[in-house]
Formats: sequence, structure tokens, C-alpha cells
Amino acid sequence: AHVYVTDWLVRDRAGVMRFHIKLSQWAFCASSVTICSGSMAERTHVLSYLFFAACMSGIIYPVVAASVWTEHGLLQSEFHDRFHTGYNHHDFAGGGVVHLTGGCAAFVGAAFVGRRIMRPGMKLNVASSAAAAAVGMQLGGHKRKPAESATFKDLEEMDEHSANMVRPFGGWQRRFDNVDDDVSEFKACGYLQVMGMFTLWVGWYGFNAGSTKCMDKDCSIAAGIVAWNTTLSGCAGGLG
Repeated sequence: AHVYVTDWLVRDRAGVMRFHIKLSQWAFCASSVTICSGSMAERTHVLSYLFFAACMSGIIYPVVAASVWTEHGLLQSEFHDRFHTGYNHHDFAGGGVVHLTGGCAAFVGAAFVGRRIMRPGMKLNVASSAAAAAVGMQLGGHKRKPAESATFKDLEEMDEHSANMVRPFGGWQRRFDNVDDDVSEFKACGYLQVMGMFTLWVGWYGFNAGSTKCMDKDCSIAAGIVAWNTTLSGCAGGLG
């Protein structure tokens, strides 16, 4: 009777709601959903993504999480006593339940939508931009730098004719079709990468150390070890 009931994730054996577990499961579920948003970015309609988010958070994640972390999941037999009695899958902070599940869903979604479609529009003439800047300097104008690697215009900068979204003959140009166009459109932004790295690093302290889910002496020692291992992992990742 309890095969598909996922309340066991957030209730104890007496049926009492554990709100600290409920908060962590909410964060885990949201993380598994957002993993897919990056893999399918700019290639899916917002309604399609909302439909996927509802399926992921309402069906896929609860079944997997309940199967791993409770005794009442639909796939419980695949994670507990699968090969012999006492052989159980142990997931401390969601590395499999959250990230592997979200990663598999992201892989399937990316396979469906294909490689990222390049921005349509007319390419800018960099040489003419440099010539115009030189002429402006000769006429006493302000010094302006030429448009470096400005290959594609944003849709907001195009007129109605240039922004025509009719599918061209032979299909849309996608990433990895042309190396030069890839370099022009997908530029790395160093300070955003560093900000993102530190944001994730600090966030992992909450996910990892917080997964002890208790505050007594033994749990505080375990949380400290987990936090230290998280710090070492981030340093090792930086060396890579």
C-alpha cells in the first residue's frame, strides 16, 4: 500500500513530519530539475521546460529518492538487498539520487533537442568597422575600437527582415559546424566563471555538511569532516 507514497521521505516511523528533511528534499528536488535547464538552454520552449519540471519533480525524483532513502519506494528492491541480503545502496548527500538522476535526464533531453542552434542574422564586417574607426580619428572624432570578433548581432539589434526565423534550406546552423562562428558566439567570461565557482563551492557546504541532518556531538564531528573534505575537493578541482 505504501509503494508509491513518498511521504516516507519526510516523515519518521511514527508519521511525524520532519521539516528539516522536508527542506533538504525540496532543495535536492529543485537541484535535480535545474541540472537539465543548462543542458537544454536556448533550445526548448518555456512551456516544454515547465512540463518537464513537473514530471521530474512530481514523478521521477520522488520515486528514485524514496527507493534509495526509504523502504517503501517503487524501485526499492533495485537499491536494497539487490545482490544479497544486507547489500544496500548508500547515498549520503545526493550524488546519485540528485545529480546522476538529473544528469541522465539532461542527457536524454540534450539528445532530443540536439546541439545548440547558432544565433541567426547577418555577420558583421569587422574590416569595414576598423576602416570607419580610422576615418573617424582622421576627422577629429573620438577614438573607437573596431568590433573585435563581433560575428553575430543579437536578435534585439536586428530588423524584422534580418531576424526572420524561417528555417533555412539544409537546416539551422548548429554549434560545432563552424569553428570560427563558435569562437565568436560562445565567448568565455572570466569573472562570471569565478563568481559561479565560488557560489557553487559555498553552496556545497550546505548540501554536504547539512546532509548529516542532526546537531548532536557525533553529527557535528561528522559535519566538520565532510566540510573539510568539501574544501579539499574544491582545491583539487582548481588544480585540475
